[in-house]
Amino acid sequence: MAQWTVGLMRRCHSNIVVCALAKKLARVMWAILTKGSEYHPQPQASM
Repeated sequence: MAQWTVGLMRRCHSNIVVCALAKKLARVMWAILTKGSEYHPQPQASM
């Protein structure tokens, strides 16, 4: 998600980025709550 945020910050105004990140996190939380599961983030890619 960090790479997505950094890419968005390069293209958009900071207010847009904040709103987009909040919306994305809300969708993740909603999916977790409705499925009754736990959040398992993807492992970080090695650089």
